[in-house]
Amino acid sequence: RGIWHLKEGTGVAAVDSTSNANTATPVDNPPTSTGKIGGALTFASPDRLTIAAAAALDLTTYGNWTMSAWVKPTSYTGVKWPTIYSYGLFRASMGLSVQEAGTDGRNENWTNDTTALHSTTAVTLNAWNYVTISRTATTTSFYLNGSADGSGTSTVSTTAGQTSTIGGFA
Repeated sequence: RGIWHLKEGTGVAAVDSTSNANTATPVDNPPTSTGKIGGALTFASPDRLTIAAAAALDLTTYGNWTMSAWVKPTSYTGVKWPTIYSYGLFRASMGLSVQEAGTDGRNENWTNDTTALHSTTAVTLNAWNYVTISRTATTTSFYLNGSADGSGTSTVSTTAGQTSTIGGFA
């Protein structure tokens, strides 16, 4: 459980707004930009934030969880795995599909780095999109800008004690 507003600026740790204090440390310093609500960070590979393993973020312990983010992709050229958030190395993640699924820009969920589920609709380039993945023990549901956008059968994440990342990847 964590909430990062990503308004702190380039090269500065992103503070978790919950009482869990899961601070995200910058790697390769993603630059500050204007966000949908206040400040934001612009991620280009390999820019990312890392978060130390923490019990509150261990997705193997939760039957139900939700991830959501405001994203504004500008291009998919030269990008293979645009990651929004990843628990471990795609043990449970949210990103946008590129090259892997045949339709660039769909909300994507990987589990155990082997099972991928995708939303139905691609996000709009050069516009703010609100993407959400909501998972129960049986169903993973996707939402785009508050509307249902596909679902699939959930897979349980099996690797405990993982570091998490915001942004990054090739």
